[in-house]
Amino acid sequence: MVVKDKRKKALGIALLTLSIFTFMSLLNFKTGMVGSFLKAELLKLFGLSSFLFAILLLFESLSLLGLSLPIFPLLLLIPVASLLFHVFVPLRLFPPRGGLLGEFLFSKLSYYVGTAGSAIIIVLVLFTILYWLFGKPLRRVISLFQGDVIKEKPNRVKEKREKDQVKRVQPEEKPVGVNDEPKVVREEAPPIKAKEEITLPPPMDLLSDPPPFKEDGEPIEEERRELEETFRNFEIDAQVVNIVVGPTVHRFEVQPARGVKVNRIASLSKEIALNLKAESVRIEAPIPGKGLVGIEVPNKVRRVVYLKEIISSQAFKKAKGALTIALGKDVTGSPLVVDIANLPHLLVAGSTGAGKSVCLNVIIMSLIFRNTPEDVRLVLIDPKRVEFSIYNDIPYLAVPVVTEVKDAVNVLKCLIEEMERRYKRFSGLGVRDIGGYNKAEREGKLPYVVVIIDELADLMMSSPKEVEESICRLAQMARATGIHLVLATQRPSVNVVTGLIKANIPARIAFSLPSQADSRTILDFSGAERLLGKGDMLFLSPAIGHPIRAQCAWVSEEEVLRVSDYLRKLGEPQYWDELLKTPEEEEGSLEEMPQDPLFRKALEVILNTKVASATMLQRKLGVGYARAARLLDMLERMGIVGGSKGGGKPRDILKSEEEIRELLQ
Repeated sequence: MVVKDKRKKALGIALLTLSIFTFMSLLNFKTGMVGSFLKAELLKLFGLSSFLFAILLLFESLSLLGLSLPIFPLLLLIPVASLLFHVFVPLRLFPPRGGLLGEFLFSKLSYYVGTAGSAIIIVLVLFTILYWLFGKPLRRVISLFQGDVIKEKPNRVKEKREKDQVKRVQPEEKPVGVNDEPKVVREEAPPIKAKEEITLPPPMDLLSDPPPFKEDGEPIEEERRELEETFRNFEIDAQVVNIVVGPTVHRFEVQPARGVKVNRIASLSKEIALNLKAESVRIEAPIPGKGLVGIEVPNKVRRVVYLKEIISSQAFKKAKGALTIALGKDVTGSPLVVDIANLPHLLVAGSTGAGKSVCLNVIIMSLIFRNTPEDVRLVLIDPKRVEFSIYNDIPYLAVPVVTEVKDAVNVLKCLIEEMERRYKRFSGLGVRDIGGYNKAEREGKLPYVVVIIDELADLMMSSPKEVEESICRLAQMARATGIHLVLATQRPSVNVVTGLIKANIPARIAFSLPSQADSRTILDFSGAERLLGKGDMLFLSPAIGHPIRAQCAWVSEEEVLRVSDYLRKLGEPQYWDELLKTPEEEEGSLEEMPQDPLFRKALEVILNTKVASATMLQRKLGVGYARAARLLDMLERMGIVGGSKGGGKPRDILKSEEEIRELLQ
């Protein structure tokens, strides 16, 4: 018997060690190849229920060591939990969900009782097992609590009466502070609660709900008859086989008879527009993937596509990419959702009032509502000074909104340096892109950087060579490092959208343009000159190869202002010092740097706060970000602070307090 007890205890200790090792592996501790293999296999088999498996090992080990624990209910709980996780946990949130066990059990159960029946059965069985595990101890606690309440009830009534008597006899004996303290707590409670309610990404309530819209199909049927009559008048054997209604246009899908040339139908665009009394008609001959000709006719009443309805759609929610944007709806009325990382850069063109600026706001808002500042940082370049000023001081910015052409050129050069720094990090870890780096590096996750330039033409006119070289280099190499470009212009001429820029940015969006030449410049296709404006656009993706007509989503200035004000409540943004360096030719010599009137005050700020960052200098000295970054560069060259760490982190202070005080004296 003694030998048998020793074996049980030895087995219990071994199982206890295994359970602890399993927990550590599941929690991403460094457990080597064995731990990684164990974690991968457990997650593959059980999904999130792997933690219950580790608890089962723990209970079994403690039972062997002499403790009495309920093991059988826990054993039943593992398959039920796997089913529960497979049904209720979104695939995007945690891909393993319930593992192979949950997937197998759900496939069998849903075959007989369906999805809804499976969910009901899973919940009922789960509550039964939980009651089996915790029901008896819970009843004991409740009975004890009820007994105490019954026994103490007379005493409480008596105490209440005594307190009432004390209140009536001695009302003035309370000190003043007793009454003041609760009032202070009540006054301070609301702002504390408001701060706790601020979340990232921001809540959807900040966006406007789309109004109800009623479709009228009678005018479309009349147009169908007119279209077929037009074909008969021109002796073309073709008939309308399908009608697709979108927010801006409806498309007649025409089936020509055998032997009818498609060009005959395509050449009738003006005659069709005349007979249908339409503003313009766009003919897609043929529709890619179908043996049909598409004739797109404007709707009598256009429907506005609100950003909220696209962000709330399943297509946007199920998309896996962090840089997924809600562009709008296509001709069929389906949400058009695009991942910038797959493009990997985007070129936008459109004349005044066509919807280009709204599209840029939609891209920015989509990134904000999908990510936190730790996931994505924005670099907004606005030479016109009016489009992006509304986003000033939000935490998603890597640098303040850039309005000067000189600063924009510097930022683009600094982004190239950031790209090279990231490639060095990737090389050190042996990874190929930002996704592999963020998986391998548990600390110091790198965010994506999206650079949005509102008017490329202004930059190209001021510094064409430097801007083109920087854009081409980033477009060629920055994709793997998580840096992506969105360039917009009103004038897609060959001087602005050069051949090098077009070759490196294959994804394009064209809004209404004045001429066919402009359409071919931006898209390499005609058709943008026949768009209707107000968000009507053609989207060209490298994955598709032909333009898709769509209606861009709408986000109002009031919505953008609400979101920006909400984000500013989080506090001041943490800007990246390394993205706003002053060129060496404008910095002056070492002897001239301390002559800056704010240099001494900057030293005092660093001495008092023990923090060396541009954001701190900007706040304490009341200067702009460029001035604060320039002061930091002076301090770095004098050996007082270290170099930039990236990611908006404060710099190291290299001098002691005594040495800094000597410099001040």
